[in-house]
Amino acid sequence: MKQTTMTSVVACLAVFVAAPYIPNMLLKVLVGNYAGVAILLAANLYLLKVDMMVALAFFFACGGLFLENRKRTLAKVEASIQRGIDGTNLAPVSNLSVPAEDLVEGEVHPEHDEPAGERHTYEPTSEGQSNKFDRVGESIDGKHVLDTEESTSGLFR
Repeated sequence: MKQTTMTSVVACLAVFVAAPYIPNMLLKVLVGNYAGVAILLAANLYLLKVDMMVALAFFFACGGLFLENRKRTLAKVEASIQRGIDGTNLAPVSNLSVPAEDLVEGEVHPEHDEPAGERHTYEPTSEGQSNKFDRVGESIDGKHVLDTEESTSGLFR
């Protein structure tokens, strides 16, 4: 490998590894807007003509920057979701199994009524299990044409 190729690959690797430590402002300029992304893509296309190895290393460096920008954006969104809509803290999911506090002091809730009658498990019973098939009679196919009256209201004279 040429010395310039090796230097460029090492520089791209350094950018890839240092992506979590790059300031937000620099990330926003490089991959946080369309112009920066277009410039990086154009530079990558140019590097494809110059040297394939450098272009690949540059592509991975840009990918690392892009992923770090997305990670920071999602962290910001997650923090705002946990804070709540109106600045109030939202309750965790584990609070769903805790009964609600009484709205009125001494509030009494009756027990749930059980339905009367037999309980069925919705499983086939032994008397309903057979391979016998009874053919449906002809009476089930009782369709016929309905009698209608002729109408002349739609005809032109």
